[in-house]
Amino acid sequence: MRVYCVPCGAASDGEPGARVPCPACAAPFDVPLDLEGEAPRSALRRAPEPPPEVEPAPDAEPPRPMARAAPRGAKHRVGKPTNGWAVASLVFGVLCCIPGVSPVMGVVCGLVALSQLSGNPEETGHGMAGTGIVLSLITGAFEAWAVASGKW
Repeated sequence: MRVYCVPCGAASDGEPGARVPCPACAAPFDVPLDLEGEAPRSALRRAPEPPPEVEPAPDAEPPRPMARAAPRGAKHRVGKPTNGWAVASLVFGVLCCIPGVSPVMGVVCGLVALSQLSGNPEETGHGMAGTGIVLSLITGAFEAWAVASGKW
């Protein structure tokens, strides 16, 4: 069976399963048990060595974080926190269409959010709070009409 040396790639003949020395570099290697008659070169190649680690130059500056610009038309800086009560108001305003979820929750959360946001310019959420209040009021009016007319 024809085999190839792993370190130098020289061809050699040997019996399957035998350990033979390379004729070029004298490195011993095992002949694989292959029934085809010739061992594939890819089966006997070494795995590639990992690339050497590169150390940064001692005087190199660390990379600076990239700044992001505010989107066009944005009225606030990127990264301002959103008021949690405003988020809750919007969620309750959307979910109050489900039976069992009271529209009162969306109105209450929205009013609490608006009162907190009026004295805190560092938070956002005016639109969410207002939207939650409006959705809750619309749904509450619809539910009141449905109950009063006997359709619910």
